[in-house]
Amino acid sequence: AKAKIDSGWNPPISSAATTDKAEGIRILCDAGTSPTTKNSFGMSPLEVAAGAGAVACLDELVSRIQDEVDTSRALHFAMWYRGGAEEVLSRLISARADLDGRLKTPAASLLGISCASLSLQHRLGRITTSTRIAYHSYDSTPLMLGVLSGQYAGVLALVKMGARLDLENSRSRTAWDLALEVGAP
Repeated sequence: AKAKIDSGWNPPISSAATTDKAEGIRILCDAGTSPTTKNSFGMSPLEVAAGAGAVACLDELVSRIQDEVDTSRALHFAMWYRGGAEEVLSRLISARADLDGRLKTPAASLLGISCASLSLQHRLGRITTSTRIAYHSYDSTPLMLGVLSGQYAGVLALVKMGARLDLENSRSRTAWDLALEVGAP
């Protein structure tokens, strides 16, 4: 029997993207999986790999997608989760990610619903890193997400790469405002 390689809440390629073993990506793509298959949260394997800091998978996916996807959201997820290393960031910038791109999360997506729920919790007084990020995520830049998630090495790298410090998110906050809010060093 032939296995389903593009189905489920978390397609196998999304799981493979977190491992930093590019061979898994190659095997799945050679078996017919699209390198742009999204998971139930609407995240592409490139975005998952960036968020996981999986450099080998990131390189493999970038080589396969060419111009098929916007790499800018991957930069956001790198700074949102744990992929904010300079190596990941520079690869995404080389793949034409917008250093100052604004994150737009569709309200009707599972990720949008999750962010709305966490944002509501934040407004009701449950202040955690997750609720704060969700509350401030819409229209945020990768720099803002890095400040909120505590990825200060990545924040420094983005500033050195020329990230703008004057941009505001949907809540009229700059990266500097967010740094003050979280007590960043």
